[in-house]
Amino acid sequence: MHDSFDFDDDFRKKSKKRRNYIGYVALLLVGILIGAVLVHSIFTSGMYGQQESSGIHEGQTTDIKKSEEKAAEEENTGVSGMYEIFEDDNPVVEIAQKVGPAVVGVTNKVTMFRNFLEDSVEAEQGTGSGIIISSDGYIVTNNHVIEGATKIGVMLPGGEQVEAQLIGRDARTDLAVIKVNAEGLTAAKLGNSDKIRPGELAVAIGNPLGHQLAGSVTVGVISAVGRTLQVDGKTLNLIQTDAAINPGNSGGALVNRNGEVIGINTLKQAAVGVEGLGFAIPINDAKPIIEQLIEYGYISRPGMGIWGTEITEQAAKEYNVPTGILVRRVVADGAAAKAGIIPGDIIIEMEGKPIKTFDELNKILQNYKVNDDVDLVIWRDGKRIELTLTLGELKD
Repeated sequence: MHDSFDFDDDFRKKSKKRRNYIGYVALLLVGILIGAVLVHSIFTSGMYGQQESSGIHEGQTTDIKKSEEKAAEEENTGVSGMYEIFEDDNPVVEIAQKVGPAVVGVTNKVTMFRNFLEDSVEAEQGTGSGIIISSDGYIVTNNHVIEGATKIGVMLPGGEQVEAQLIGRDARTDLAVIKVNAEGLTAAKLGNSDKIRPGELAVAIGNPLGHQLAGSVTVGVISAVGRTLQVDGKTLNLIQTDAAINPGNSGGALVNRNGEVIGINTLKQAAVGVEGLGFAIPINDAKPIIEQLIEYGYISRPGMGIWGTEITEQAAKEYNVPTGILVRRVVADGAAAKAGIIPGDIIIEMEGKPIKTFDELNKILQNYKVNDDVDLVIWRDGKRIELTLTLGELKD
């Protein structure tokens, strides 16, 4: 029982001859088709490919040589405001060197039985990434990375494989904390995600597609902050980035130009024709969850002890009732029952704010703790009734 309900990537040159124009159009069309195939391949295999083209027509050699000389000249002069990838002062190099040793691979393992008489076998169910947050072995990752695991493996940056203990996990925020028995590990520095702005540098570090590509670094920008997405019935507040995030990156680090972790990579928009849509959990949202998981092993949340249904505007007009949360069932001896709420009541206000959806209800509840009092207004038999409810502990 819970109270969330429906939370869960010029050479342009002008041809001097008409015959070359047709060749360029053909090459362009071929390039578009190859690009379409690559986009599909990215979302099915997650791998980028490089292609070489030798389609140089006779008569182009001089023009190409001139263009190469021009490109070399531009490279030597540089472009104002742009970072040279191989320059020592490129911030991404320093970021990778600083944070890379704090990012690990996480393996979800399950025990399987092929038949009743055979011994059990251990199988790899999936892989992801994690961030070392303390030198003595605490690691934060995504809940979906370790969910359902009977054993959790961790590959440290040096390649050593060790077993991890599950400390705690929280499905609602998609966060989990695990621990390895080790000392002197490099821990990541956690930043302040409340201060980031769209357009700032963003670097994603993780293990896309498994341990073979461990420690991969991708670069982009913060595309947006405060994105609200519904994921498996849960509402998540997320950072959007165009830094490539692929399967296996989940649980890895999203880092700012100072080498501070500002987000935990958690998902990407995977659809044909869509690219550059990655999302991360803001580190400021994750910090209190991490702390509680380490201390208690679970997240203590306030709850009301009800099951209910949203009454939409259309339904409200049809049945001549107000919009709100229709209480369908109350937990015996729960917070709502003790406050006098009964099935059929409609919750229309909480703490002076109108309630129409579960999201609105839960946003208010996030500001309170177990045993706090909240003021409610319910609608019953055509009348408004004010009452006070003492919040209980939500049991997921």
